[in-house]
Amino acid sequence: MTGTVGAYDLTVGRVVSLEGVRWLCSALLGVPVWLGEELADGRALPADYGCLDYAVEPRISSTWFSCGSTRAPLAEWEFASRAARAFAARCWVADDTVVPSRMLLAEPDGTVLPVHAEDIDDDGLAVWGFRLDRACGRDDEWCRASIDCRGSAFPPDWRSTPDT
Repeated sequence: MTGTVGAYDLTVGRVVSLEGVRWLCSALLGVPVWLGEELADGRALPADYGCLDYAVEPRISSTWFSCGSTRAPLAEWEFASRAARAFAARCWVADDTVVPSRMLLAEPDGTVLPVHAEDIDDDGLAVWGFRLDRACGRDDEWCRASIDCRGSAFPPDWRSTPDT
């Protein structure tokens, strides 16, 4: 295995099939991707490959996945942007702060922005889902005063819109 080790952890705001997630991870990582249990079956593996963990929760229309490989061609927020466009759904990723409610949201058009979200984690759900509470912006008193929001690499009102 060569390259830089990288992993991407996303929650998608709709149910996405395992094969859909596998296709996306393989396309964005540039390597074939297998589930952990598939890697344990003793198959011969290529020099570069990816590993995938996957869960869905139809009751709240949510999919969680983590994929990674020795190749990490994109920042996690860029990966989320591409996933959001591919799945035509909101995708949520952690940001770089310690604020549990603060995340990066990739909209279906690929735009990424910092937000504050509520988690949907009722007992018995296989994966979490998220509800948008508010965008992280300088006009929000809490965000304006928060050292975590202001000190983030994704400060209040930061936004990335895809070129295409």
